[in-house]
Amino acid sequence: MSTKSDENLVLDVVRGIRPWEDLRRVGLAISFIEGGCNCDGRGTVVATPSIGDLARGIDRHLSNPASDLERWSAVMLAASAVIDFSQIIAREDGERLISALWDASGRQEVDHQVRTLARSLAV
Repeated sequence: MSTKSDENLVLDVVRGIRPWEDLRRVGLAISFIEGGCNCDGRGTVVATPSIGDLARGIDRHLSNPASDLERWSAVMLAASAVIDFSQIIAREDGERLISALWDASGRQEVDHQVRTLARSLAV
């Protein structure tokens, strides 16, 4: 059964306020494999973050070690059982943020323009 507190937990993970490990509380089993992340489970809720939510998470994780950004990004991409990015993907600047998740999860540098975009949208 989904609750508003479960949805808020997922959104706080997207925003970078809570650690990605907390997604286990909403039914995901998270494991890392060579070159990616697996999130198994159906989850108890599906949250739809805003572009500002994702931008906040990217901005917060850019100040952390690269390995933190890499793992968080991989989890964001793999956690489709509990995170619905459809509203973000529908926007051009949202596609740029999703692309940054792919870059970071693949150990590539996040483009300076995308860093600036994330900061501007994170307000």
